[in-house]
Amino acid sequence: MPRKKKDTSAESFAVDFAVGLCGWLLIVEMMGTLERRGVLKEKDSLRVIANATTALEALASENPSHPTFRIAKVIMDSQLVGWNREDLK
Repeated sequence: MPRKKKDTSAESFAVDFAVGLCGWLLIVEMMGTLERRGVLKEKDSLRVIANATTALEALASENPSHPTFRIAKVIMDSQLVGWNREDLK
């Protein structure tokens, strides 16, 4: 039986990025829905995002430097800033 060819790093990165992006979008949409239904308060959502950012920073500090950590940090920081925008409510 032939062995399956391993993904190249570029293919692997693209798949990992797509999976991470889908997960992030799912969480953002779920948090927005929970806020609209009154299950989460705005301050709770902000705390969740801030704690996720702190966890990301801790993970990045324990692993070799990679551009994806910086990109993820920028995304999380912009999510935290943008969460209170009135045009999103």
